[in-house]
Formats: sequence, C-alpha cells, structure tokens
Amino acid sequence: MSVPRWIRVGAGPVVVVGVVLAGLLGAHFRPEEDKSGPDAVGQCAVKPDTVRDILAEPILQKAPRPDRFGDPDSSELLCAGTAWLASVSRPLTGSVGEADVRAYYAKLAEGSGWHAVDRGYGIYSAIKDADGGCPWWFAVTPEPYGYHLRVVYLPSGVSADRCAWK
Repeated sequence: MSVPRWIRVGAGPVVVVGVVLAGLLGAHFRPEEDKSGPDAVGQCAVKPDTVRDILAEPILQKAPRPDRFGDPDSSELLCAGTAWLASVSRPLTGSVGEADVRAYYAKLAEGSGWHAVDRGYGIYSAIKDADGGCPWWFAVTPEPYGYHLRVVYLPSGVSADRCAWK
C-alpha cells in the first residue's frame, strides 16, 4: 500500500508551518518563558530593589531629542571568574551625534550625583556611590542603531572586593 502523492507532497509544508506557528504563538502568549538570562547563578543574584532604583535614575529616563529609548533590560548577570556583575541597560535610537550625546549625559549624570571617570570605554562613563561599597558604573557606547546605555552593579551574594570597576 502506497501513500497518495498529495499526502507525500503536502505533509512536509503543513508540518513546517505548524511548527513555526506554534513557536511564534507560544512566544507571544507565554512571555514569562522569554527571559534572556538567569535571575540567579549559585548565590549570585539580581537585586530587584537595585534594578528599580537604577531604572528611576534620570540617565535612564531622559533622552536627547529626537532620540528615544527602547525597552530596558535588567537580565544581564555574570557570576564567574573575574566577571561578577549585573546590569541594567537601555538602547537609545536616534541621530544625535556623539559629542552632543556625551555632553547631554555628562550634564544629566553630574546633576544627579554621578562622577565622570575615564575608563577608556564608550563615549561617556561615570560612577555613583551605592550601598555595599561598590559603586554603580554608567557607560554610553555607540551602536549601529544609536547608543547603548548601561549601569553595572554588583549582584547580591558577591563580596564588595569583587568590584572590578571600583
């Protein structure tokens, strides 16, 4: 007994379309499973209160016009070797030039308690004192879409002597 030709020819594309639709609909209707990073690695963990405080900072709330922010990402967590850090980041899309972005964020950061540092990273970098002896580190880096703003902090479960950017 042989399988009819229309089943042999049509079954493959139907199965492929079904798998693709299931993946797309599953990601849309079950976003809780769409996390890009862990909330904890061993005893090292994201600090939800710190993330909330960082997101409230003017440097992640205000953008030079006509640029605009993308969604914040607080899922980065590295807990191994020399990389003990967590971060909150936000993409900034637009067309404002590097010099203007640097000046904008330097004024905004220094007006809200940040202190500029020259780390040789990005177009602007600053630190701000935080609880626990490890400061937050803010950096603006150029990207193809505009700029990437990131605040790095020391995750919970990690001693302050692991603060590599201090």
